[in-house]
Amino acid sequence: MTDYNGVIKDLIAGKWVNPEDKRKYGIPIKKIEIDKSLDGKEPLLISQLHPNQNLLIVSDQFTHKALGSRIYKNLQGKVKADEYIWASPSSSIEGVEFLRKKIKDYDGVIAVGSGTVSDSIKYATFLEKKSYSVFATTPMNAYTTGTASISFDGIKKSLVAHYAQGVFFDSLLALYEKDMIESASLIAKGDIEALALLTRISAIMGLGTSFTQTTHVGSMGEHGISHYIDMFAKDNHPGTSHGEQVGIATISISKIQNSILNKDTPPIIKPTQIPEQEIIQKLGHQMLDTIHDAMKTKIFDEKRAEMINNFFHKNWLEFVQPLREKMLDYDIIWNSMGECGALRTPEDAKLDSNFYKDALRYARFIRDRYTILDLAGDSNQLDGLINV
Repeated sequence: MTDYNGVIKDLIAGKWVNPEDKRKYGIPIKKIEIDKSLDGKEPLLISQLHPNQNLLIVSDQFTHKALGSRIYKNLQGKVKADEYIWASPSSSIEGVEFLRKKIKDYDGVIAVGSGTVSDSIKYATFLEKKSYSVFATTPMNAYTTGTASISFDGIKKSLVAHYAQGVFFDSLLALYEKDMIESASLIAKGDIEALALLTRISAIMGLGTSFTQTTHVGSMGEHGISHYIDMFAKDNHPGTSHGEQVGIATISISKIQNSILNKDTPPIIKPTQIPEQEIIQKLGHQMLDTIHDAMKTKIFDEKRAEMINNFFHKNWLEFVQPLREKMLDYDIIWNSMGECGALRTPEDAKLDSNFYKDALRYARFIRDRYTILDLAGDSNQLDGLINV
């Protein structure tokens, strides 16, 4: 049997050695399984992590058809479990409160994909102090994080929650980025080794939050752009998933990063300007308080701008060199995403191009983390890069 877990096995066992400090580290998740198929293995996997528990299996109409119905069938007579197919899933606080009522009579929950179901169950079980495990329906890092993305009055927030007992990647099937990029064309063909590699790197990215205690490292400008789309497209939303939108936004972010970070002269930071009248016109007056609250920790005034400009003037090349070593060339990302058949442009997603430019321009104002969009905006480069 092929072992697709790689370094994940050592992390679960608490035997992974950090090359920086030579210490051993582990993760809170008790079991992660990546395999060609887990068909028939569900009773053993679940009973090991949820012994003698009365469980509820939660899926939506799509994940039930893809995986949930099979899981429920295979558990019959072996694990005490009911199933619930969530007709109108919503990763909102209203959706979470709805689920809390559904799960109150159960000891634990088994979530069956997607991001909406997984995050909602993660937060609902956290609030109810119940355990959960998840069967993933896509390679995605959110399954292995201890945070949940939940919206309040349309505003997405990343909330502290808890980790799944087990995370199971079934029929999806990188530790090394280069290998994943080289396998891009194979992903579109359903090659099991390529899909396992994608699944493994997604899981590892999520597990990083157990060390950093924040999702900021994996959820920056590109995620903010996707949140903007979900929050403000309304009736014009094309029905794209968060992951598809993040993919498109990643290409845009890459263009901005390569443009700014490959220059040998530093950007000149100006005091942060919040375009209040534009925001009122585009997003409504009620968003201003939310935006001011999100921006308060990352606004540059004259003194801060002068301080960072002095730092950049003296240290720019030293500061930017390690970023350049990690940053991928824009063409590499563009080509590899094309090879695996991913959406790359707003036109691919049937998303209005002018609305998408607004997402690039204003997404930085709705979240509190400082991203390349903020650096581009505070140095008066963002509009020019959006229109390239």
